[in-house]
Amino acid sequence: LDEVEEALRSEGGQRRIEDSLDDTQRLVQGLESQRDRMQQLAESSSSPSGPPAGLSAEDARQASREAGERLRDAESLRDELRRQGVDPGDLAGAIEGLQALDSERAYDDLEEVLRLQEAVIQGLKEFEFSLRRAALADAEERVFLSPPDEVPPGYRDQVEEYYRSLSDGSR
Repeated sequence: LDEVEEALRSEGGQRRIEDSLDDTQRLVQGLESQRDRMQQLAESSSSPSGPPAGLSAEDARQASREAGERLRDAESLRDELRRQGVDPGDLAGAIEGLQALDSERAYDDLEEVLRLQEAVIQGLKEFEFSLRRAALADAEERVFLSPPDEVPPGYRDQVEEYYRSLSDGSR
């Protein structure tokens, strides 16, 4: 969290952290979409007597390609956070899960794929939450630490007169 706060204080840091949050949300949405498609395939291929069969070779290739794209997105996000001075350690578990999904062989067991996808999605949501919490905490701190508003020089005499009139009226 300290790294996020420091990154936010740097020039343009707030915008870059917000971009990272947007990237994380897009990554989660893409994975949720892929998971939903996998669930539909699992439901359509399941037999009443057992677990769902694996994917067809073409579906496995497509799912693997899509997981590879998500993996590259997650690695890009990790690299960007490092450039900002933010420790992306919480992102490592999601990247490992995506690496496992990047292989066509992973799609032989749809139940395992669905469990792995859910774990990756949950890890990314937790990462996003911690990043957002740190960004909001820093924004609140900046509000509390901001200097009091200065009165423009042209109005200073009028403001002082106003406060004098208030204090005289209370006597």
